[in-house]
Amino acid sequence: KVISGTYRLKKLESLLGVLHSSTKAILEKIEPNVNSTGERFGQLLQQLPEELLMRVFKMACDFGPCADPLSSMQEMMVLSSVNKRFRQVALRSPGVWATISTSTPIQLSDLYMDWSKHAKLSVEILRSSDLDVFLDKVLPSMSRWRELTFQVSNEDQKDIVKKSCQGLHLPNLEHLRYCGGDLAGDSFDDIYLSWMVPNLRSISFEGIPPKVFPNSSITTVHMRFRDNLNEKCVVTLHGLRNFLRDSPTIENLEISCCLFSTPATHHLISSQSLAVLDIP
Repeated sequence: KVISGTYRLKKLESLLGVLHSSTKAILEKIEPNVNSTGERFGQLLQQLPEELLMRVFKMACDFGPCADPLSSMQEMMVLSSVNKRFRQVALRSPGVWATISTSTPIQLSDLYMDWSKHAKLSVEILRSSDLDVFLDKVLPSMSRWRELTFQVSNEDQKDIVKKSCQGLHLPNLEHLRYCGGDLAGDSFDDIYLSWMVPNLRSISFEGIPPKVFPNSSITTVHMRFRDNLNEKCVVTLHGLRNFLRDSPTIENLEISCCLFSTPATHHLISSQSLAVLDIP
């Protein structure tokens, strides 16, 4: 048995040696072609016009409508470090750096603010231990804000927001998403209702009854419920009904919620101008 086992091992060793030699020979033949193809592809990218190269970057980094822009921006940073031209092209496209969030370290937010130049911004004010520092960075550029996501559910941070964000003038703000957290209710109504938002066109509410914006022309409302529609949502539903009644410019209403636990019918529509009702 020992002799038989030794013979088999030697045969296996011989077979592996043959496979190794064959694989090495194949690799020696194809590696020059692979390297040559890579070099040609690199040269092609280098020769592309900036507009086409930026399209390639956006496809590679997934800047689609359903993508996370912060993740896409991180991938764009990696691409921009490949060579000098890639970096130049990336930095000459300020729109790709135009998402500023409390989820990003302050130092990185500073870079994004600088690289976005004069592009309109998408700003996310969420829970953060550096909220006061973040607001000091982004408030001077409030005239560039196009989209704003707003969620604070901490008493100390609520005081910071109330102190810093009262009476803002946001001339280019088109979309506002407001998420009520642990402090849901009317805790921030006096803040966002004090803003001047002449170009606000769409608004999303989550976990809080919507309130009518004075002197606005909102056309789209998105109401999101985290749980099944139940008795706890009555206040929010009444708030939505009143909002529709007192907002004659609303044309589209979108409601996102979990599946109903029991069959129910809610008569919400009271706006004569409402054209589209979407309940995904």
